[in-house]
Amino acid sequence: MDADLSQVFDSLNAPYLFVGSGFSRRYCGAPSWQEVLMRLAKEARPEKEYPFASYKSEEEETEVSIIYPRIASKIEKDYNRLFFEGEIKKGIEHAQVDYEKSGESPFRRHLAHIFSEISKTDLPPDLEEELSDLGVIAKHSVNGVITTNYDGFLESVFPGYDVFIGQEDLIFSQSTGVEEIYKIHGSYTSPHSLVFTEADYVGYEKRKAYLTAKLLSIFMENPVIFFGYSASDTDVLGIFESIANCLNAEHLMQLGKRIIFVDYKEDQDETQVATGLMHLNGKNMSYTHILTNSYLPIFKRLLKVKRNYDSRILRKLKKDIYYTISANDAVDAVKVISDGDFFDENYQLKNQAVVGLSVSGHGGHNVVTPEEVYRNVILQDKTIEIKSFVESWLVGNLACKEYPVYYYVKQYKQIYPDSELPGKIKDYINRHPSFDSFLSKEIRRGKKNRCYTSLFQFKAEWAEMKNRYAKVMYLDEVELNNGRLLEFLRDHLIESSDCLQPGAPYSTDLRRLIRLCDYLENATAVLGEENGGKRSFGAVGATEHHDKDPSIQRTNPMGAPSVGIIA
Repeated sequence: MDADLSQVFDSLNAPYLFVGSGFSRRYCGAPSWQEVLMRLAKEARPEKEYPFASYKSEEEETEVSIIYPRIASKIEKDYNRLFFEGEIKKGIEHAQVDYEKSGESPFRRHLAHIFSEISKTDLPPDLEEELSDLGVIAKHSVNGVITTNYDGFLESVFPGYDVFIGQEDLIFSQSTGVEEIYKIHGSYTSPHSLVFTEADYVGYEKRKAYLTAKLLSIFMENPVIFFGYSASDTDVLGIFESIANCLNAEHLMQLGKRIIFVDYKEDQDETQVATGLMHLNGKNMSYTHILTNSYLPIFKRLLKVKRNYDSRILRKLKKDIYYTISANDAVDAVKVISDGDFFDENYQLKNQAVVGLSVSGHGGHNVVTPEEVYRNVILQDKTIEIKSFVESWLVGNLACKEYPVYYYVKQYKQIYPDSELPGKIKDYINRHPSFDSFLSKEIRRGKKNRCYTSLFQFKAEWAEMKNRYAKVMYLDEVELNNGRLLEFLRDHLIESSDCLQPGAPYSTDLRRLIRLCDYLENATAVLGEENGGKRSFGAVGATEHHDKDPSIQRTNPMGAPSVGIIA
């Protein structure tokens, strides 16, 4: 049978899981629908010896999917009457609710409370192993989860997933389809969202057009594995019947190839793979049917399914692109470029076009080049998502080259004051705690024979000057500080837009000069300065720095920090 499972899962992409109440019963001991109704019936008809049976005897219908919602409606009416008459003792779920003003249903509050108490129970070793594997699958092998369950068990197994409750949440929220849980019948966290009574189901059916479209898009783009459901389940059939109305026979056949039902049977000897058939409004859809007495073989197979890209990056990128399209305004580091950059003269996609991944390959969703990193320190003309840039792009690139860091670290510490700086960035700052630490030995020696004393003197000869960026660094710190160098470089970058490109004359020296400017303008905020016995934000354990080179200037005339080793 293992070979049969291989045929099902070996070529599988990251799936969606469609999870039913069987999951919560398996791992949490959650009650069945009938058990919940029996508990509620005792509270709504305490005078009856067989309260649930008394409700059931009032119905002529025998189909569970119809009779249970009707019973629930009657229980809600009786429960609320007794509650408002003072015959039902208030539980903790009622304590903070003013029903006089809110108009809420005490019954729904009580129902939500029942499901809020469902959590993982002590499990035998084989189920603990299943649950452990499921936790790993949640991080690496699943795109999302759909469920009709009300309880919070899935949120505990899939931490970090966005949760959408009911159809309205899907309609009015920005869903990306990555790492999301769709609680299509509501959640205990929102009592009014629970689809439980007959009126709830009628309203659900009336409004499910958008839900059907959403599920259809998920089913057509992802494999879907059903756990805790039978293919004959009324809720499942209703969903597939709605989808079948949108598809012809050929497309329904293609859809069926993506559908897998895992049918748990305790007395099953070994895992078996078969083909099932679903009859949907005069159309047929075949699907893969797995019968098993343990989810372990299924989970072990899913452990081998890996996403090609980090789901957190995909989710963030999808959100940014969605906003860029809908609002016509780029966000974070999503770079909107002209179609000429993507297409050739015949309007064919260029082979080298890449969308959404960092050109450096260091993760994050920042799409920035080294040239843009340098330009942005001076012109500040690019929106960069600072967290992933500092923690991923900058860390990865500092391993092989130097970059300006103080401007970006200043923003990072302002937005995330409690976050620890990555070690590579600390190392960089420790290597450059002073003005002279940015200068090469040749430049330090050149200071002795300099013939300029201010930036103003450079302007007349600038165009024809050799080694001009290095000669700017011959000036003393006091002559470049207080925004003088920043203004000078800003004018230069605006006039010479290509001066930072690889191969441009003296571009290496220009980049060193920008790193020096970055230090002058931003290091104080990062390293801290004495101010009435207090340090400004970002101060991190400063100690004196002395360079053995006698040519290094040890004074600090403009108050910029010449100390600040980061531990």
